[in-house]
Amino acid sequence: METKALMAINRGGRPQDKIWDEFSKSNNAEVKDEVVSQLKTKRAWCMWCNHNFKADVKRMRKHVVNECQGVPESVRSKYHMSYETKPSSGITQGATQPWNSSTASRVVMKRKATTVRNTKPKAAKPDGTATVITEADTSEYPILDEDNILAKLVHPMSVADFMATHFRQKALVVHASADRYASLIESGMCNLDVEALLEATSSEELMAWVQTKDKKIESVKVDTVPMALTLHRAGHSLYMRASEELSSLLIPALAKDLGMGFATTSVFGELNGEIEIFCGKAGHTTDWHFDFMENFTVQLQGTKTWRLKKSTVPHPLRGCTPHYKTQDVVEQQLKLHRMADPAFPYHPDVAADGSDVVSVTLTPGSMLYFPGGMWHRVECADDEDSISMNLSMFSTPYADVVADAVRQLLLQTTEGRAGIYYDSVPAAHAHVAKVLADLQAQLASLAPADILPERLLLRGRSGQLHPDNGDDDENDDENSEENSEAGGDAEDHDHDHDHDGCGDHDEEDDDEDESEEEQTNVVDLSSPALLENESVAVARTARFRRNPLASIIAYADIPAIHLTTQRSDVPYPAQLFLLNVGFGHSSYASSMRVEFIVSEDQVPVLAALQATTGPFQLQDVVKPPRRSAQVLVHFLCHAGFLTQIDQA
Repeated sequence: METKALMAINRGGRPQDKIWDEFSKSNNAEVKDEVVSQLKTKRAWCMWCNHNFKADVKRMRKHVVNECQGVPESVRSKYHMSYETKPSSGITQGATQPWNSSTASRVVMKRKATTVRNTKPKAAKPDGTATVITEADTSEYPILDEDNILAKLVHPMSVADFMATHFRQKALVVHASADRYASLIESGMCNLDVEALLEATSSEELMAWVQTKDKKIESVKVDTVPMALTLHRAGHSLYMRASEELSSLLIPALAKDLGMGFATTSVFGELNGEIEIFCGKAGHTTDWHFDFMENFTVQLQGTKTWRLKKSTVPHPLRGCTPHYKTQDVVEQQLKLHRMADPAFPYHPDVAADGSDVVSVTLTPGSMLYFPGGMWHRVECADDEDSISMNLSMFSTPYADVVADAVRQLLLQTTEGRAGIYYDSVPAAHAHVAKVLADLQAQLASLAPADILPERLLLRGRSGQLHPDNGDDDENDDENSEENSEAGGDAEDHDHDHDHDGCGDHDEEDDDEDESEEEQTNVVDLSSPALLENESVAVARTARFRRNPLASIIAYADIPAIHLTTQRSDVPYPAQLFLLNVGFGHSSYASSMRVEFIVSEDQVPVLAALQATTGPFQLQDVVKPPRRSAQVLVHFLCHAGFLTQIDQA
């Protein structure tokens, strides 16, 4: 039965005589009856791909006959329309299982379940560009919040499959009901009111995209919300960041799920990700370009058609934006991308028949993930405005971390710190030769654990929990995160804590909260729990050396006049020490900073460890090795001041 074989016409109202003229060619009475019963409407959606658009006969026919991958040939031939066979676009489609129910969120509230129409997508040969999934028999959707956010974005695909087959490799599209983001729209997106979004944005400047006569895009800074609204009403699209509250909740959560770890933030503590809001006007087109970020786009209002094509630059350092006009932007992008591909073209080389391009249309409820470096062209529907939200993630490149380590090594040498002064070309070259010779010797002794200590990888740049995870256990018992031998595998048993904290509270409560937080940020190595825990141990045969990228400063070495605050949270400030690891960044900011307290009998052991110049065993420093010394060495190895080199 094909009562809805071509289209279901719904929502709206205008004369549909022309539509009926076309559909009346069908000999199927049920098709005619279906159309006749809905002639008063003007919106159409395709039952095979959920594409939603204006119910214009030519537009509908073009989509069904020439665009949709899922329409059966029997339907195409029924209406005597010429079908131009498109080459395989590489889209793989498949039905999915229902969403699992979700618990309430701190950002959005529960809502009633939504039923979605069944779809039977047709699979095409994949080319590694994209996978498209259309929901089937869905009765409930999980609320999109910070809890397991990645799983909710890519559902029904599992996170493990997504990370293995799509992340940083190819695009994923999931089509679902428009109600999928209803609670997010209400609680986090100001009910899609453009003025309210502009008022709530965390952007320092508002931006409008103005299209010039030569089809280039110019970003125009807008001073006020009324000016931005005027430009938007005049037909120009707007770009802004989401509110600080929404970004600080969703970005760290997604970074955690993606495994960004300490790179969730920069060395300055800024999030390596943002939420972008695009308020596109009807008919707005952003021409071919690619970004350097990993992007998760959710379509909230209106319709956008994306054309996707792989590039030859994996993990790009910058985007490629031919639609911008300035030469300096073009030159920077070309020189960077041609490091990866010497023949990199500034515009995508699209096949004449479009066989190397995947086209997908996002409607409210759709989610698109596309990796950094994927060419895309985006078109808003001609008959309605669009609003989409993009979670944009940009992790720190490994090259930056290693380069900072190399810079720190060079700055430890006299030749490396020397300023550039020369009277001839040979003199300058001779000095660089000395620097390179020193560097070669230094690199030979550098280990991965020197650059990325275990605690940095597990607990982030502050050496404490990930910013979205709450407080540490009292006194930071090491046995909750480390194994029985220094330098071995670690287990992280930290538990998340709820930080609803939205109610009113007085300043006294604030002071108490700050005091408690400050208290938990200091690792107490004199804790009886650590001393009694047999799992915090050092193997007798283990050998260690100092990490050349780490430094320990006694709190007492800082003159009182320069102290920002008096440390009332520390019972014995003379036994407080500051550990900094990896400060070769041009700002000299540390990759990780940890404060820790030692006991009186650990103070001389720490001094002896700081004085070591070569490999050692614990018994070389303390004879006989006391329990407190084992705890100290265990922690310093975990935190990066010491590096274990072998067990012999």
